[in-house]
Amino acid sequence: MSGIATVLDATSVTALVDRGFRGMARDRAQWYVPIGDRRTKDRLSDAARDHNRLQAGLRALVEQSISHLIASRRVVGFALADHVRTELVADALANAVAARDPAAGVIFHADRGCQYTSGDDALLADELQVTLSSGRAGQCWDNALAESFFASLKGECLGQQPWPTRTAARRATVEYIAWFNGTRLHSALGYLTPDEFETTNRKEEPSKVA
Repeated sequence: MSGIATVLDATSVTALVDRGFRGMARDRAQWYVPIGDRRTKDRLSDAARDHNRLQAGLRALVEQSISHLIASRRVVGFALADHVRTELVADALANAVAARDPAAGVIFHADRGCQYTSGDDALLADELQVTLSSGRAGQCWDNALAESFFASLKGECLGQQPWPTRTAARRATVEYIAWFNGTRLHSALGYLTPDEFETTNRKEEPSKVA
């Protein structure tokens, strides 16, 4: 039993999310999806320090798609709909690009879901001057940042109560994203919020150049 689990047991405190990780082995050959040359495998070791890289995620909890800035953990673009077609992913990416106006070639990393490997997604990426990147076959860890966000959204918000209407769940999701970016502390950022982390880095960049 880990140190945290020992403390929880001794104090009769129950963790908010108590289900452990359960791995699933699959035959990669059964679900491998060939991807065109324009998509590259994203293996750079300094991804967490790069402010020009996005990571994507898609969930059907509220039929939502998000674009996540790797360096600051900030959700920079998202979309909600009553479907999980490619348009949902496209809207999230377009919203992220509109919000941040990144330099040409910004990397957009995602898993091998059909929405991200579709021809329509590739055409949009070309139009927005976005470089597409995909995870390795059979490796969920390549998209861990997006998966972590959805786990937090479910454990801290959507999974806490039943939602009688989709409208109420969508409203809660939008409010959670605002809280996630502006209030929630992240250990990976030195216990800063994504907003604070980006503000701090903007202040430090001119001094580094000088």
